[in-house]
Amino acid sequence: MVESSNWKSAATRNRRTGLPFISSLCFVLAAVSGCHDTSDLAPSAPDHPWHPAEQTGLKMPPGSDGFAAPASEQTRRKISQSLSRLDQIATEAGIPSAQQGTAPADNVIISGKKLSLSELIDIAERHNPQTRLSWEQARQNALAVGISEATLAPQITATLLAGGRRTVTAMPNFLTPKGYMAANAAAAFPEIQLSYLLFDFGHTRATIDNAKALSIASNFDFTQAHQQLFMNVINAYYNHEASVADYEAAEESVRNTHLLQVSAESRYAHGEATIVDVTLARSNAANAVFQQDQKRTSEHSSRYALLQAMGLPPDTNLSVVSSRDTHLPQQIPGDVSRLMRASLERRPDILSDLYKMDAAAAATRAAQKAMLPKLQLSANVEAYIAEQKVYGYTQSAPASRVAQPNGTVAVQLSWPLFQGGSLQNQLRQAQSRERTQRATLDKDILAAEQQVANARDSLGTSLSSVHSAAMARDSAQTAFKAASASYAAGVGNLTDATQAQAQLAQATSAYAVSHAQALMNAAALAYATGALTSAAGMETFGDDNNYVFSPGV
Repeated sequence: MVESSNWKSAATRNRRTGLPFISSLCFVLAAVSGCHDTSDLAPSAPDHPWHPAEQTGLKMPPGSDGFAAPASEQTRRKISQSLSRLDQIATEAGIPSAQQGTAPADNVIISGKKLSLSELIDIAERHNPQTRLSWEQARQNALAVGISEATLAPQITATLLAGGRRTVTAMPNFLTPKGYMAANAAAAFPEIQLSYLLFDFGHTRATIDNAKALSIASNFDFTQAHQQLFMNVINAYYNHEASVADYEAAEESVRNTHLLQVSAESRYAHGEATIVDVTLARSNAANAVFQQDQKRTSEHSSRYALLQAMGLPPDTNLSVVSSRDTHLPQQIPGDVSRLMRASLERRPDILSDLYKMDAAAAATRAAQKAMLPKLQLSANVEAYIAEQKVYGYTQSAPASRVAQPNGTVAVQLSWPLFQGGSLQNQLRQAQSRERTQRATLDKDILAAEQQVANARDSLGTSLSSVHSAAMARDSAQTAFKAASASYAAGVGNLTDATQAQAQLAQATSAYAVSHAQALMNAAALAYATGALTSAAGMETFGDDNNYVFSPGV
């Protein structure tokens, strides 16, 4: 074995020689460890939508809240065809172009008061796991930019190889009285390796462009997740409001049927009605109680659905502001082509498709450049620190020691001349993905236009339904009051009063459902045009302010 004194002396000399080397190495590593941190390319927090104006070179129209089509002509070529077509339609109809804006989101603090829809959305943004999932995915794609950019920086690697060895060799007795020779050696090899890409015909740059485009696309996907969350909460909120109104209509129906029952029993006691009237009135009252129980179950289910959309447990004690005082628009936007154009310029899914198309084009360029030569500089600096002691001879020789630097500098040119068709197939695959992404953009543009047109028509139909339902409810209310009063006074019959009560219950429920549906359709139109960008949820359409969507704020 190696003697303890020899190991100690070698360690002392290794420390003396290696300390400056290790200190320099630690300094270099500390200097470069913080480079290429690109996590700031992702949204800053998961609880509010991303504003692309903060991190991209997009040209923003006034009041656009940071959402507009990219300025790059290459990425806008496909969408420009649809926009030009819509402009032509608007010009032929004599309609000017539209510019739309959104209100910024306000931070809402949870309190014990009843919560408005905007406050419910704000809570959902902070508690629903979907926003955090999309945020982490955006951060991962942002960090991928730093990974790709790091390829252009010098690659420095530090290694340390150290160890000891004992070797025994048989020797003639006239050379050594023990018949063998033993050699104990200890050595250390600290090394720093440098690799630096000098030139690759733009392959790395194309890879970086691909990562950047995918990062921005994932940020738009993050905003899309927020807008989808808005719609989920809005639909759940208005469905809950409709269920509450429907339950209250059932309560009113219970009171009305009980009123008819009391009237029938009173008239029967005075000999003015038959037992059939009393039995029928009691049956109607019992059926009204049954219907009320069914509506209570529906109200509870809608409440749980709202809590689920917000990301809260079903036992949460939640109190919300009623939407019955929410003013519906007097009319809807008549310019459908202008709404379509706004949707193409603002919808995050369309903008995400544009950047994914950019990413696919960059991947195609990278696949093309991968077939060209690559020039790389490599260098290494190494220290050889060792000691060796030989035993077994008659006369003991002093230990041999060495502490010397070594180094290498080289320039490497590599060119993939033949890879079995691998690079060619990778290029074909990248080109196919680019064509796929272009087709996806065309498909999503058509879907967005169809969604806007459907949402606008649905809003118009629902507004008409609300007006009709309100008139039917008021008429049914008047008819029931007259019929019940007539029956109580002995000049009417129970059949007419019962029929009037049933029509009133049906009209009251129909109005509640149609009113909630109209508000949901107004939100759907705002969603289809990409205008739901804040928790406040207040969006304006039209220059004359004829149509304002203000969902329960």
